[in-house]
Amino acid sequence: MAIRSQTLEEGLGAEVEETSEECDERRSALVARLREIELPAGMERSAEPAKPETHRDFLLKEMAWMAADFETERKRHSALRKKRCRGILQYFKNLEGKRQREEREHEVAMKRLATRVSKLVKTFWFKIDKVITYKQRLEWQAEQRKAMDRHLVRLVRQTEKYTGELASKLAGQETAQEKPLASTSTSTKRRRRAEEEDVAKRLDAVDARARETDVPRPYLLDAKLSLRPYQRVGLNWLPS
Repeated sequence: MAIRSQTLEEGLGAEVEETSEECDERRSALVARLREIELPAGMERSAEPAKPETHRDFLLKEMAWMAADFETERKRHSALRKKRCRGILQYFKNLEGKRQREEREHEVAMKRLATRVSKLVKTFWFKIDKVITYKQRLEWQAEQRKAMDRHLVRLVRQTEKYTGELASKLAGQETAQEKPLASTSTSTKRRRRAEEEDVAKRLDAVDARARETDVPRPYLLDAKLSLRPYQRVGLNWLPS
């Protein structure tokens, strides 16, 4: 691109400069020549006039500004991309952490619920066990009362039977004593002795059976109390 200065365009007789490189070369040559010239004493070197800016200078400045702006925009967009990438990674990381935290909380809640339900079930079956135990105890007590009633009835009947036998024997003895015959009296005495021996044997058998029987301690008695030997014998004699 050919650059023509304003002085040349006005036609002052100078040659036309084809390029800026040639202008730079000529200016360098002039500057070197001026340095060779010695100034007279008392004269001061004047400042060089400012170089007028050309279209190329403005174009280079604009290109430098655009390069710096593009570099700044590139850095800004790069930082923005990194920031968005970090934000996306942090979002999904937080989302995964939230999901894991919700799973842990759900698991803890389920464990608490299972613990509560198990306690309720355990309490329910413990109460049912107590009810069943109470019913079984009532049934056992009823059976014990029935057995004791039956045993008492049997004892009363045996007592009545023994009482009747003893009364009949005593009446027979009185009747036998009134008879004057010695043979009849002897036979009555023998029969009475035999009956007494029989009754004594029965009582001995009942006593032996009572002593051999070991009845467990009734649940109504306190476990701290201790039974005496005759009390234990009486307790064993009741069911025998």
